[in-house]
Amino acid sequence: MRWIVLPSCWLLVGILAGCTPEKTPSSPETGPEQKGAPVGQGEPGEEGVTADEVREELDGNERFLTAGLRAREEGLMLIAAKQVCGCSIEGADGIVGTVKDLLFDGRSWTVRYLDVDTGRWLPGRRVIFSPEVIQAADYAARRLVTRLTKEQVEDGPSFHRDLPVSRQREIELARHYSWGAYWANVAFAEGEEEGREEEGNPDLRSTQAVSGYRIQAIDDQIGHVEDFIVDDEALEGGPWEIRYLVIDTRNWLPGRHVLVPPLWAESIDWDMQRVEIGLTREMIECSPEYNPGEPINRQYEEVFYDYYGRPKYWTGAGHAV
Repeated sequence: MRWIVLPSCWLLVGILAGCTPEKTPSSPETGPEQKGAPVGQGEPGEEGVTADEVREELDGNERFLTAGLRAREEGLMLIAAKQVCGCSIEGADGIVGTVKDLLFDGRSWTVRYLDVDTGRWLPGRRVIFSPEVIQAADYAARRLVTRLTKEQVEDGPSFHRDLPVSRQREIELARHYSWGAYWANVAFAEGEEEGREEEGNPDLRSTQAVSGYRIQAIDDQIGHVEDFIVDDEALEGGPWEIRYLVIDTRNWLPGRHVLVPPLWAESIDWDMQRVEIGLTREMIECSPEYNPGEPINRQYEEVFYDYYGRPKYWTGAGHAV
């Protein structure tokens, strides 16, 4: 280990093995070859489709889904929002678009929608999908899979990038795609929900827009939001939760990144683009370093939560989500 002159708290981090998590096997480096559109289910001998091609596609999908399950077992399903953006979404009859952004609820930090560009097959259209429609993911291959068809997407409501999204538009989306109405399980203050029918959900935020927000510790600024770490449990029937904000501390500790759970924030000033955290700057500086090039595994999270002395969310004793 190479020691340099840093705040005294680094002595503690040096002792705490795990500040730099051990490398953990990640998802396969390469996925099945991506084609312009999945092979159809027509009869063998149909023009352009052979029995061998059908078998090859089915075998590829099986390997893809198996890799996803293995990654979940290894605890590698915490993924950076920037790695989700740019993934193609493969529908039942071809690629329906590319993820451009994630829209999340600024109170619960739950991802509500994927902002999707439909590309050349439906030029000029942007749509939003609930994470519920994503069946499987291979981030190494930049690939998400859904049962949606191109016809469903073409006939569905479009998205004009204007936030907030009205509740009426959310109802139209839920009815068209047959996904759940998340707001049915959200507690609102008296009269609050009525105003959302036309004005929209003011808590809906974009990861791209919030990137760059300043992080204010108790005693000083510490950096800015560079990315978001998402737990995509929707692949197992649960919601997509933003577990951590990735903080770039380059102005104080060049080249260093740390994590802060957004639910630890004491307040967020959306107008001033500032997140206030009830921790001292030194405490954040001395927290286990996050390496964007390495997956976050449970070992790293154990060390992280032990350092702060906070309940661990995966035990059921942590913060509510």
